Amino acid sequence: MIFCSKCDGPDTSCCDFCRYYDFNANEDGAYCDRGWCRRNQEPRDPGSLCEDFHCVDAIDEACKEKKMKSLGQLAWEAYAKSVGGLTFDGKPLPTWLELGDRQRLGWEAAAEAIRIEGMR
Repeated sequence: MIFCSKCDGPDTSCCDFCRYYDFNANEDGAYCDRGWCRRNQEPRDPGSLCEDFHCVDAIDEACKEKKMKSLGQLAWEAYAKSVGGLTFDGKPLPTWLELGDRQRLGWEAAAEAIRIEGMR
């Protein structure tokens, strides 16, 4: 288990979701059912703390500490560069830090899925 500095640890609660967890939400973003663990390939609840739990915020902390970019950030920046930094309607794309938490988590999940698939 890997926790960020804001997590209380395995005996209480975590501050965010596991990096392997796919949140199951409706179109309004509200939790509507069990999500999916990409690492264990099974349904899980958001608060499931298995031995593979890896707090999403721990990724950001480790990257900041080592002055590195996460895989999600690298993917986002490559995408932004490939489209000239503009949305489909010509507006500027936000920077990685301007993206919302949900969007950054989505890019981290996409990058992690590619990494896992590449290891097969």
